[in-house]
Amino acid sequence: MPEMITVTDADFEKVLRQDGSGKPVLVYFWADWAGPCQHFTPIVKEIAEARHDIVVAGAHADDNPKAVEQFGVRGIPTVLLFEGGQRVGGLNGAVPKKEIERLLPQQ
Repeated sequence: MPEMITVTDADFEKVLRQDGSGKPVLVYFWADWAGPCQHFTPIVKEIAEARHDIVVAGAHADDNPKAVEQFGVRGIPTVLLFEGGQRVGGLNGAVPKKEIERLLPQQ
């Protein structure tokens, strides 16, 4: 069963490319001190376990300032969707699971 992987500034680009697998990548920016993330993380993990056609990666916002700056993350939680290494969508805040599912490609 797929799990959410950890992504860092050092391997961010590699994860986005997924070495040619062609899978979309959903990146979840979070922080352990942020109350909304404590409720939102289980939702993202559920998606990671259910969707084998995408890669779900978590990036701790404090530990990955380059990615936060590069993608203009202004608040957490934030999820960004990438296809072919390019950002194609995103959501800010602890949105309902259905909102994230609408962002993702149809199965």
